[in-house]
Amino acid sequence: MLLFGHIGITLGIAWLINRVFKVKMDYRLIAVGSLLPDIIDKPLGMIILPLNNGRIFGHTLLFILILFLIGLRYRKSLFLSFASFLHLIEDRMWNEPKTFFWPLLGFEFPAKEHSSFYEYISKIISE
Repeated sequence: MLLFGHIGITLGIAWLINRVFKVKMDYRLIAVGSLLPDIIDKPLGMIILPLNNGRIFGHTLLFILILFLIGLRYRKSLFLSFASFLHLIEDRMWNEPKTFFWPLLGFEFPAKEHSSFYEYISKIISE
């Protein structure tokens, strides 16, 4: 999903929760959290590490659990956990169980169909 898709859908869901349940939301943290898995994984998995995969650590349930545990101590961080979890749902990560349940199903991340960061960028631009 593209940049504005993650931000827009996640902010929309947060707004609905705010309207229905009267929960005060920090929309800045919701926006950052909606992109946080990609902010971490795209540079790390495609440029820094030679994995050719933009869905690694930030796209795991372990990452969400860590953010949630931090949020128990610092309440505002729960918004990051919530928005990052929605990001995983929007990316349909259940279709990639080796990544989604990492490290329970092994320590390897599967390689993607594109072979380089530049091919990934050209794929995004052409869509």
